Amino acid sequence: ISEANPTSPSIFPLSLGSTDQAGHVVIGCLIQGFFPSEPLNVTWSHSGEAVSTRNFPPVQAAGGSLYSMTSQLTLPADQCSDGASKTCHVQHNSNFNKAVAVPCKGQRLSGQVWAATFPW
Repeated sequence: ISEANPTSPSIFPLSLGSTDQAGHVVIGCLIQGFFPSEPLNVTWSHSGEAVSTRNFPPVQAAGGSLYSMTSQLTLPADQCSDGASKTCHVQHNSNFNKAVAVPCKGQRLSGQVWAATFPW
């Protein structure tokens, strides 16, 4: 793969089933399988007091040419109630522009956890 052939990412919502010890909700987006690594822009639809966003740098798969990265949103539980979601917006060099809803708490479907846990 070369820069002449950019590859669009896949986006996966990441949710935990509960709040952390400080009473915060931590949710995220896993952005996977893209090339080149930059430019990639990840933003969240939420802002407010005591809200933090952390975008981890892209990493290249061992022996591969595609990249993955994670974005994390941390906010007080009262700003992200059960049944609510926040939106992760991803823009990539491959003319890719997509928004994915991330539930504030992991939701269960047929006994399975709907969203994955964080990879870190």
